[in-house]
Amino acid sequence: MATNLIKVDKNSLVEYSNEFAESINDYSAKEFDLVLTMAYIGRKLVPDHKHVSVDENLILQLPLTAIKKIIQGNRSTERLKESLEKIFDSKVYFKKDNFTKGRHLFEALDFSNDGTFVEFELKKEFIPLFFNLTEKFTRHEILEFTSLKGKYSKSIYQIVMMYKSFGSKEFPASEFRLKLAIPDNYSWSDVEVKIMERVKKEFEVTKIKKIELERIKEGRAITKVKLKWEFHEVVEVAEVTEVEKDFYGSKKQEIKKEDIEEAEIIEVVEPTELTPEEEEKGIEKLLADGLDKSYIATMKKNSKTMYINMIRNVLKGVE
Repeated sequence: MATNLIKVDKNSLVEYSNEFAESINDYSAKEFDLVLTMAYIGRKLVPDHKHVSVDENLILQLPLTAIKKIIQGNRSTERLKESLEKIFDSKVYFKKDNFTKGRHLFEALDFSNDGTFVEFELKKEFIPLFFNLTEKFTRHEILEFTSLKGKYSKSIYQIVMMYKSFGSKEFPASEFRLKLAIPDNYSWSDVEVKIMERVKKEFEVTKIKKIELERIKEGRAITKVKLKWEFHEVVEVAEVTEVEKDFYGSKKQEIKKEDIEEAEIIEVVEPTELTPEEEEKGIEKLLADGLDKSYIATMKKNSKTMYINMIRNVLKGVE
């Protein structure tokens, strides 16, 4: 059997478009983790994440073992099923043409009957949110993100990573409150005590050394806020790539080799090839069950593993 190895360690980076980073969503903290985890694994599974067709929906089969390795905290299958249902029902809001447009990203998010895979069908118009990235995208460590517990911490972390080299980002006060979904009854003092203090505490275990929210007044009213941050110095870990240098924008210092965490490798085993007879019989059964022929062709094109498993599943019990 062929294998596909997914490397996951503390330096593993997830990437997605700035359009997605700037969007507003109703995801809980765990749902947010799951969306970015699916994006990370999906990019690892496609043959070339920089050249994914946008002519049709992208259908992939994501191994549940890989998802559970990345998501931290409650990893129960039932909890993940609930999160998938909520993600599927949730809208993501984008600013376009003087409108804020709410859209559902996924055509399907389902568990396989044997509970080993998640079916991921991303609508074709949203493929550029996570694939084919060439410029204007956000990059950060996936495990550092999923280690954060609160939605506020994740949202602020995302802002920092999007504008990391600037050291600060200014927002109209109302836009900042909307972006973080801050309750209307929170005063700015509440924001500092109930949100920023908790964010600072969670950031203690990240590469972000300092995070502050400055309030800017016009007269007596707070009309703008400025989020300001500093990174810890980045350590030298074996070879340093230009991407790593660009990521933090600071000088590196040496650390002891024994302090470097080893990568965890997730092995995804691909099934054996179908025989021509199996494929022909399986397609006949799928068509008889009412599955669309173009859907079958799309699945075969985008995910060989999922296509083979689908055929094998439908052939169970068929003589």
